[in-house]
Amino acid sequence: MVDRLRPLFGEDSNPDVSAFHEAFADVVAIFQHFTFPTILAQTIQDKQGDLRSPGILGELAQQFGYATGSGEALRSAVEKDGTPDPRLYDRVFEPHERGSILVAAVFDAFNNVYQARIKDLVRIASGGTGRLPEGDLHPDLVNRIAGEAARTARTILKICIRAFEYLPPVDVSYADYLRALVTADREAVPDDAAGIRAALIEAFRRRGIRLPGVTSLAEEALAWPDREDEGRTLPFEPFKDAMVVNAQAFDRGPRRKTRVRAPDFAGNTLDQWAGLLEQYAKANLGVLGFGDRYTPPALEGFHTVFRVSPDGQLVVELVARFKQEDPATADDPQYGGLTLRGGTTIIASAEGKIRYVIAKPITDERRQAMRDYVARCDDEDAMAAWGDAAYHAQRMKLRTLSRLHRRNAR
Repeated sequence: MVDRLRPLFGEDSNPDVSAFHEAFADVVAIFQHFTFPTILAQTIQDKQGDLRSPGILGELAQQFGYATGSGEALRSAVEKDGTPDPRLYDRVFEPHERGSILVAAVFDAFNNVYQARIKDLVRIASGGTGRLPEGDLHPDLVNRIAGEAARTARTILKICIRAFEYLPPVDVSYADYLRALVTADREAVPDDAAGIRAALIEAFRRRGIRLPGVTSLAEEALAWPDREDEGRTLPFEPFKDAMVVNAQAFDRGPRRKTRVRAPDFAGNTLDQWAGLLEQYAKANLGVLGFGDRYTPPALEGFHTVFRVSPDGQLVVELVARFKQEDPATADDPQYGGLTLRGGTTIIASAEGKIRYVIAKPITDERRQAMRDYVARCDDEDAMAAWGDAAYHAQRMKLRTLSRLHRRNAR
């Protein structure tokens, strides 16, 4: 999913990139556990509703982990001592271990929301003490608790997936993902009555994940700013023709002898949109966070989004992603074969009004951070002493996920 949605996330340009792939895969797998009612109910019965205690729901690849002789599951969403260490984010760089920090943050947020949702059930069942009695829980109570756990898991997973719309197209970091999570949920549920955004922010904070340039952890500061009031618009209305096609696709009325021919939405219209989007980016470098010293911005991809707003209205948006390159870094050995890229995601309404500009520009800070990361990877590269000139020229491009897993398998 990550490779399909954001192809440039395959470039290992900072410590979070590969870890993000591992973490997202684990998050999806863990929350898929909650789709099995029998397993979920049994776990709640065994754990007295405490899903943070070690168990099958929060752990991955149990059989594989035991087979390797570790005596435990391959990875877990729960810290072993139950307390997050905020220093790990600055100390752990192996992709699976670093990915576990993000997984634990998401699962911690899930657990806090889940516990808040079952608090009334526990209070009723415990006679007001808040502590469930020992022994088997009543089946009706187990089913109610399981229902809240499954509902919360679905909600958190949906937010995690929808957050992709609000990520820059290059050089993803955990800080970018937190901002995307908060923005995605604000768009879907403005009032946050369930406290999901607050739980996510606190879970990331407890694990030492910092957001450069953000002085406050209030959700208003973390969310990407809505820029619709600036009055910027695309040079076309994205769905003027597309809505006609969609309406005809769902036409269930009596078949008419003469029908209006729909525009060629699957071909020419999309090609035209692509050209217009690139023209807009080249004419608005500063607005989109691009510099004029680098390659002209190129369209990396675009797609439409259909969702239902909190008031039940259909919301149609266009998401477009642009990229830019610093050609001077392509052959610089300090970058190991990678090219420093800038990228911007824009989100526009059906009428073409630009609402979000999520930019990751090429800056001196990013340039230095990338060089530092390559140098650290070189220090840990067992092949550095044996590689030839061709290897050293492309060494960072060789740090693929498939190579990472082959190494771990050995």
